[in-house]
Amino acid sequence: MASLVVDTSVLLAVLLNEPTRRALVDATEGYSLVGAPSLPWEIGNALVAGVRRKRISAADVQQAFR
Repeated sequence: MASLVVDTSVLLAVLLNEPTRRALVDATEGYSLVGAPSLPWEIGNALVAGVRRKRISAADVQQAFR
């Protein structure tokens, strides 16, 4: 299986059900996804920042982690 490097923005778009979600899921289907070891912290930081800036709710964060 071929690998594809993804970054925080790709995963956040999928986790938060952004409008680009379907296209990203389709584009990465059949690939083994690879990310930086710091990815969990980057995602956590982005989610916290989103709540602080009132762009997403705490419920959105909980759903993303589920």
